[in-house]
Amino acid sequence: MARTIGNELKRWMGEGTTQKTARLVVDAARGPQEGPRVHAMLKAIREHFLSGDAAIPTVLILTEAQFELLPFSFHELTRDRLTVERVQDAQTARALADELAEQGAFVVAPYPRRDVARWIAIRLDGQIAIDPPDCLSLVEQGSALPGLPEVTRPLAKIEEEESPPAKLPTTDAIALRALMSKLAAGQELQKKDYGEASSWGESAVVSPARRLSWARQLGIEAAATVKEWAAALPRRIAPVPILEGEVWVEGARRLASLSGTPAAVVTGKAVLAINVPESARAELAALGKVEVEEIPPTRRSKLEQMLRDAIAMTEDDLLDDPFLEALAARHATDDVDRECLELARRALLFSAAFRPPPSPSADDWRGALAALLDGTDVEARLRLRISPDAPGTYERSYPPFVAPEAPPEHPWKRCRRPLADVIVRRDQKLVIVQRSSDEHERITIPVLTGASETWCTQLLEQFAWNADQPSIHGWSASTPRDDADPAPTWTERLKARAGNVATSETSSLEISTSHWEESDRQIAFVLASLRSAMARETALPLPGGKVMIHLANGVFAHIHLRAHAATQGQTTASLVQVAERSCFANKDSRGAWLPPALCVRITTHVAVSDYGRSETEIGVLVPRGVHLAGHGLRADLVFCASPLFHASAPSSALVAAAAAERAAARRRADDD
Repeated sequence: MARTIGNELKRWMGEGTTQKTARLVVDAARGPQEGPRVHAMLKAIREHFLSGDAAIPTVLILTEAQFELLPFSFHELTRDRLTVERVQDAQTARALADELAEQGAFVVAPYPRRDVARWIAIRLDGQIAIDPPDCLSLVEQGSALPGLPEVTRPLAKIEEEESPPAKLPTTDAIALRALMSKLAAGQELQKKDYGEASSWGESAVVSPARRLSWARQLGIEAAATVKEWAAALPRRIAPVPILEGEVWVEGARRLASLSGTPAAVVTGKAVLAINVPESARAELAALGKVEVEEIPPTRRSKLEQMLRDAIAMTEDDLLDDPFLEALAARHATDDVDRECLELARRALLFSAAFRPPPSPSADDWRGALAALLDGTDVEARLRLRISPDAPGTYERSYPPFVAPEAPPEHPWKRCRRPLADVIVRRDQKLVIVQRSSDEHERITIPVLTGASETWCTQLLEQFAWNADQPSIHGWSASTPRDDADPAPTWTERLKARAGNVATSETSSLEISTSHWEESDRQIAFVLASLRSAMARETALPLPGGKVMIHLANGVFAHIHLRAHAATQGQTTASLVQVAERSCFANKDSRGAWLPPALCVRITTHVAVSDYGRSETEIGVLVPRGVHLAGHGLRADLVFCASPLFHASAPSSALVAAAAAERAAARRRADDD
């Protein structure tokens, strides 16, 4: 009966008459040859390829034994829909499939084919399946099936095939199609996924030599993994540094725009050669796909100008910019600039070689002082100077500092105390930055030494990739990491050294209203006494452009006047405020900080007693220091006294009171 059905089908379908128009070839000759297994196979073939409305001209290749078992249901299919070809064996079937494939047909076969984009893998026995599952819609449209990725890192260029060749890990067509994709993509293969065991101490991944052997047996080209490719490049293009992974692309471009530094970045698609010499490019091109970029160091001029401005700074400039934030901000126009100039700013902050000189003294001290005292704003500011606690305390190496609050978008890291005193106004929001724990934070800090003319060269030498760091090759976007460990920034992979800075915390700080009011009073006293003294007293000039003016009763203002073109506009007055870490706990009822007293005592008289050879000092309280700025000028004032200018000696009652206080202090010391 089966033979009668086969003959009838042969007559009905016109076997062999539509091969030239075939768009799909199903090679089932390697499938089962007897009984129910053949029926199950043919049923699955019909369900997958010959059902539905899609009229795809198909050639079905069967052996004689399979053909004899062809179900009568295939009689329903028209000649335009199906042609059945009978062959003697599987080799003849494959040859016929190859011939039809050359004419443009897609091939359904249980064995691997090199043209993956026109191959539908099929499992013909047991759990029958096809891959890709949606292949018919693509065949009907005449579109290519998912093919193999382009091989841009040929494994054969850097690896020898395993000898003797390793046996393929499976004969299943669907598994082999997936394996071919992984081999061409350069994926790392785990031994356990391919039935291989790894002994203790052995690698758990399939060796590149075995992957190459499998690929050649499958008739395709294997790609090296990104890590293998990166490891093979250094000996060919030394000394150009190799960076592994897409994560480095943007960093390499940014660095090249600053210093012109070359780099070869191995990505999943190709090798990105940035500023690589011609000889190294040829080596790269011989290995695989190369993308060449020439990036001129257009941003170097900003670094050079920033350093020139830093070299031109004076001590007075530091008062306006104690963290060098304004210096860097003037030259940074985008995030790329900010990253690089932040490193230059840190180098200046931490360098002992960066010590700006004093501003030049004013030529006409009288005219300069008159300008500063004319219409001076009497709303006081504070010139904060935070000193370490007494020697022996744990925090002496990490004193806190007070500064205006930085805006949320502030890009500059305050990783160390300011280079100068910080001048603050009462309308500013202030913060105190102090050590938060025993831990340290490791940051990149370039080194600057020697003459300032060499600083730019020094930085550019440090703004280069540190190929000695394992992380330059060993870290990529796919590297397993602890979620709590942030991904390193590209600036951490430079030759510039890394340093430890104390982990700090920032909290708000408000200065009490009463302290600001006392500051206003002290400034008013100082300015009034200076105006009065200029009208009636003779000044005592000193070397270096300094002058002393007698205020009253033997008290002098010691003034250093300087020209400073950056200080324009109305004069401002600041009182020197010295504080230690321990004093920040002093708060008023509102929680505002009560700083230490603004005034210190200067001695005006010393009473000496012949009995007991004791001395008693008598003096007055004056501000610790005053800073005036405006009209292109700056002045620093401190106070001193001389008995040669006193109108009279202090009263005996005053001397007696001072002596009594001194005696009481001595008794208290003895009791302790």
